[in-house]
Amino acid sequence: MACDIKIMNTNKLNKRYIIVIIVILFIWINSILPSNVSSEQSGFFTKILSNILDALKANYEPSRVSVFIRKLAHFTEFFLLGLSVMYAEHFKFNRKYILHLGIVVAFIDESIQFFVPGRNMATLDIFIDYCGYMLALGIVYLTKFIKEKNAPN
Repeated sequence: MACDIKIMNTNKLNKRYIIVIIVILFIWINSILPSNVSSEQSGFFTKILSNILDALKANYEPSRVSVFIRKLAHFTEFFLLGLSVMYAEHFKFNRKYILHLGIVVAFIDESIQFFVPGRNMATLDIFIDYCGYMLALGIVYLTKFIKEKNAPN
């Protein structure tokens, strides 16, 4: 019976890591997209934000909105990666690789873009990626710390 429980826990753990793998693949697949396809995708969200800014009668440069959307996409992808890693690890920081995984995935992500026509490798994007990743880890850690501190003894 104890063996069955151990196998069941291992399967749950494996399923949790499948989510991490899916998020990483999503990130890297987006990096493989040619620049025109990537621009189309971000253009959709740029139009939405531009329409909102127009409705608010805000003064803005359309090119800056596009850059903001692209950087926000980087940040968001890696924020989701951070959340998925913490979910896979049962919201614990007991493994050293957790801190390194975000920067490694970000570096590979940008390296992929280096070889895609019309795209380039940007150090700033690695930094933005890692900030999104670390914010997710920080929010999870802080939430867990507050819950544990406020839990009845």
